[in-house]
Amino acid sequence: LSTDLPSVVWFGHSSVLIKSKQGTVLIDPIFSKSAGPIPGMVKAFSGSTAYTSYDMPSIDVLVISHDHYDHLDYKTVKRLKDRIKKVVVPKGVGSHFIKWGFEPDRIKELNWEESIELPGGLQITATTAKHRSNRTLATDKTLWASYVIKADDYKIFYSGDGGYGNHFKDIGSKYGPFDLALMECGQYSPNWPTHHMFPEQTAQASEDLKAKMVQPVHWGKFAESHHPWNESIKRLLAAASKYNFKVSIPEIGQPYTIGEPAKTFDWWGFEN
Repeated sequence: LSTDLPSVVWFGHSSVLIKSKQGTVLIDPIFSKSAGPIPGMVKAFSGSTAYTSYDMPSIDVLVISHDHYDHLDYKTVKRLKDRIKKVVVPKGVGSHFIKWGFEPDRIKELNWEESIELPGGLQITATTAKHRSNRTLATDKTLWASYVIKADDYKIFYSGDGGYGNHFKDIGSKYGPFDLALMECGQYSPNWPTHHMFPEQTAQASEDLKAKMVQPVHWGKFAESHHPWNESIKRLLAAASKYNFKVSIPEIGQPYTIGEPAKTFDWWGFEN
């Protein structure tokens, strides 16, 4: 990415790189070939691992939404460690980074509605999400969050993981509209309806947020539920047709520049 215009690259699941003149932001990276505490527990789809930690540039800020293994990956973080200037995490998650050798002054923990101003003109605010956290049998010992990422020429919302609720309207009213919303859309199940959104709820949440463009994340790399790998995209597009926002579905590694038309090629249309 060489443009000064803000560009976004998705690497599968919820791993996203944002590059702009204000700085480079990497969100929830997982470049390992599996997710979970046991190697091979949840294997990445064939063809979804072309990019690795070694392809990443210098990172001004690493943003983590919560400490589940598919969002906070030890191997990825360790390989990126020397290229990360600042880490922004929800309350309690910083302890993992301390254990992994990060200096405390490189880590900023946020409660919901707390912000950090970064050199270059970036502001990152932790916002509400309805989810859980754990890396052991002890649950909910650390916080989880969504985020508002704001600069003078763009505003992005990242949902992290979580169920639908009125908090999306509250965030939209306080911080919206958004040039781009990176929205969880995958790994849902009737067995955990309050912790992950169904695609129709993703569409409603995007409308609540006052998003202009929506890019689905949390899909395309791992199967953590039982629905077909591309069902979430089909259902999101059907649900979004009654709303005003557009849906962009770039391929893994394909840049999307904020303000340009949506990426609509149906590369995801084949059945696995």
